[in-house]
Amino acid sequence: MPNSAADLAPERPQAPRTLGRLQLTFLGIGAIVGTGLFVLGGQVAATRTGPAIVLAFGLAGLCALLAALCYSELASMVAGAGTAYTYARLAFGREVGFAIGWTLLLVYSLAAASVAVGWSAYLSALLQRGGLTLGAFGKPGCNVAAVAVVWALSALLLGGVQQAARFNVAMVLVKLATILTFVGAMASRVDVRLWRPFLPAAGAAFGDFGYSGLAQ
Repeated sequence: MPNSAADLAPERPQAPRTLGRLQLTFLGIGAIVGTGLFVLGGQVAATRTGPAIVLAFGLAGLCALLAALCYSELASMVAGAGTAYTYARLAFGREVGFAIGWTLLLVYSLAAASVAVGWSAYLSALLQRGGLTLGAFGKPGCNVAAVAVVWALSALLLGGVQQAARFNVAMVLVKLATILTFVGAMASRVDVRLWRPFLPAAGAAFGDFGYSGLAQ
């Protein structure tokens, strides 16, 4: 009787391990500190939660913690490295695993698109201060900068894991330095009078402030 994922799958050549603990840690930090903080945070606070966005971050963190505990339990039960695809395939069969695998690819694609569009918005705003527009370099309706950054990062990933990991470490350090600089510069300008009402009253539509906006 098979006792693990290794027993269920045929023997396959293993890829060499090229990432250390520090690089994996920075990969996790890079995935956490991104568009949700730099782009979506302000939008959500303005249209969904108001100052109560700090509670929304806490709720999201709790959900992430519960998901991490579920992954930890599954990892202790299944020998070898695994993801949601591996766990679903072993628990429910190849068909469910196939669907979960493609769902993960869709999620990653949407996340990458969101990050690229957010980066493009910042770049466009910066160029407009100098009198330039991105629309002059492409067809109307085509986000040239977002497409360019996706292609550039794809080329970086194709260059090798080590190279991509080093670039990620550098970008994470830049992001952390940016956050610390912003917090340090703006700490003296915090006006607690703007925190009232802490959770604005709910509007007519679901997710328009109130508890539904906080949960959404």
